[in-house]
Amino acid sequence: MNGSSWNLLRKLCDGDENMERLLSYFILLEPKRQIPQLSGLDGLVIQAETALRRGYGMRARVYFETAAKVGIYEGDEKTVQKMLTRAHEAFADANSNSTYQEILSQLPRLMNIAKSFYSQQIVSET
Repeated sequence: MNGSSWNLLRKLCDGDENMERLLSYFILLEPKRQIPQLSGLDGLVIQAETALRRGYGMRARVYFETAAKVGIYEGDEKTVQKMLTRAHEAFADANSNSTYQEILSQLPRLMNIAKSFYSQQIVSET
């Protein structure tokens, strides 16, 4: 995350270091470029399901997490909830489960901060 993005995120989180930590991992910095490269939300879900069928739980978890990031960018709470649940089911460990629970427990606030972040990033890019 570059300096200006980090400063914006820090400002939007208003001193909540935990929220900064969560969002610093779940924010796409260049979503208009990244999402097409990732084959979009549907492509990520297909890749995750394929990895699961082949027994690659960790790989599936990464695809589901990335799909959750796309959901955050798109402002779709239901997608975020579903993708994080699927990520946990694909490959559960204590650390990721704790992170997913934190995100889900603060999802409306996280989504509002992300929306502000993306709208301000778009303005600063033009």
